[in-house]
Amino acid sequence: MRGPRSPFRVSGGVFSCGVWDLSDSGADVRLNSVPLLPIEFDISLDGFRTTLAGLMWRDSDIAGIVFRPTTTANSNCS
Repeated sequence: MRGPRSPFRVSGGVFSCGVWDLSDSGADVRLNSVPLLPIEFDISLDGFRTTLAGLMWRDSDIAGIVFRPTTTANSNCS
């Protein structure tokens, strides 16, 4: 069974991966023979916006990732 394809960017290029078990906090991905994956990388689930993701675990070509919160400027206006 194949999941939807999503691009992710790591140093040295953009790769596609299959996405399974997608939730608000993370997903399982099939990496399709990507030899090295950094601890943090950008992933796009809709082909337009990117989200910072962190590697939680990896077993061969399957990995569990967690979506990292993006930092925003302080919006406290006084």
